[in-house]
Amino acid sequence: MRLPLSGRRAVALAGTVVLLVAGGTAASAALSDPPAYRLATVSVGSTGAALIEPGTVRPVNQTAIAFPIAGQVASVQVHPGQSVTAGQLLATLDTSALSAQLASAEAGVAKAVAKLSADQASQTAATGSGSTGTSPDLAARQRTLLADKHAADVALAQTRTALNRAKAACAPATRTSSKPGAPNSVSSTSAPSSSSPSSSAPPKSPADGGAEPSPSASSRPPVGDQDACASAQGDALGWEVTSFQAEQAVATDAAALTALLAAAGGTGSPAAHTPAHPASADQLAADQAAVDAASAAELSVRQSLNQARLLSPMGGTVRAVTLTAGQSVQAQSATQNVVISGSGGQEAVVEVGVDDMDSVSQSARAQVVPDGSSTSLDGTVTAIALLPSTGTSPTYTVTVALRGGTNLPDGASATVTILPPGGTDTAVVVPSSAVTTSGGQHTVRVYSGGRVSTVVVGVGTSGPVYTQITHGLSAGQRVVLADLAAPLPASTGGARSLKGRSDGGNAAGNPGG
Repeated sequence: MRLPLSGRRAVALAGTVVLLVAGGTAASAALSDPPAYRLATVSVGSTGAALIEPGTVRPVNQTAIAFPIAGQVASVQVHPGQSVTAGQLLATLDTSALSAQLASAEAGVAKAVAKLSADQASQTAATGSGSTGTSPDLAARQRTLLADKHAADVALAQTRTALNRAKAACAPATRTSSKPGAPNSVSSTSAPSSSSPSSSAPPKSPADGGAEPSPSASSRPPVGDQDACASAQGDALGWEVTSFQAEQAVATDAAALTALLAAAGGTGSPAAHTPAHPASADQLAADQAAVDAASAAELSVRQSLNQARLLSPMGGTVRAVTLTAGQSVQAQSATQNVVISGSGGQEAVVEVGVDDMDSVSQSARAQVVPDGSSTSLDGTVTAIALLPSTGTSPTYTVTVALRGGTNLPDGASATVTILPPGGTDTAVVVPSSAVTTSGGQHTVRVYSGGRVSTVVVGVGTSGPVYTQITHGLSAGQRVVLADLAAPLPASTGGARSLKGRSDGGNAAGNPGG
């Protein structure tokens, strides 16, 4: 089963760290007799920012790789029978048009930001001769309005995506009715047309005030589709509510800023170099909307440029190539692709939140540690989903190709670390939860030879996830994060242990974290 995707975050590491969980899904490098502790291995790595995500390993075997975007093939780097490695470049698209689009998009962002800054400055200048304290109040009102407007724009974009998914999920199958005079197809989500007779108009959906269609109606999809439809509609409704609340906050912010501008303007005339009429609160909100739209357009072009490089998801042998230089290809084509087969080739799949997508790029290096293993597997980011998942916390599916021969079970859980470019391997680090501080002294519980001992350590940079160890530990040692036999607090009655059993007792030696 897929490991629950919680606690995602990009962290500034004192080193490139991989969390090794003893127990859990078996792997080729799994411990034969895992201890009753959750452990982490002391590591040395990059001082850059890395993204740590739980993921799932799956076999690749044979796959057809196609460009996720349409375009013209610029080059093909492989031929049938050729051996390739995970992450190797297979083909590229001509990016001249995309590069021009990116330049235009960047100019659009710069123009929108300049307009926003100018309008903010006009408000500041117009209130500069007002009563003492007006300008700080104005700056705070401006920040609140712009932040809430940005949140509203994000919610609106998610609402549109969710509505489109709901429309697709709830589209009924078209049937031809045997009744004379009956319409050829019935849509449970279509509103009646004002220009059509009421007798031939399709029925309203329950959301529009119409009656729920009967179980025998031709518009009712199969049970499984009904569940998917209901889930998609619930998701869309949730985003509509969020979007409405966000717009209400913007309206409140704009009213407050308008009142402040009016009060300040009544105390005196603007300075000579200031326009007589500063930008309004509504104009400032419109400026922020323009910045958000321009930024979204720029991000879209950058993602397309990123997808113009076709990379192999695994090591193996090229079986077929149906791409040629100069050829026009469609997005996700089933016939214009490169087919690769491999023996034991595997990949890890992780779900990355929207806020963390800036930390992920094609060809990024990665390290994958299967649960219960002490071996870190090297990998390369080879695919990033174009569309996010549904739900209140959308994520993008990121695929990491594993290098070398692996023989992990299908569905094995793992911790995936997507590494930043560059960086130096200098810092010794452990998960912060492994460090206990008392009276100014820092200690770590070290597991070795089936025994646990407490070691005094020195700490350097400490973050919410990882802490740098300056002395007392060395790379390769294993530290205790938790006692698997110790019970976890339950919301109602008893306790649930990390091994999955319920009991109400206490286990000795349960470390923090």
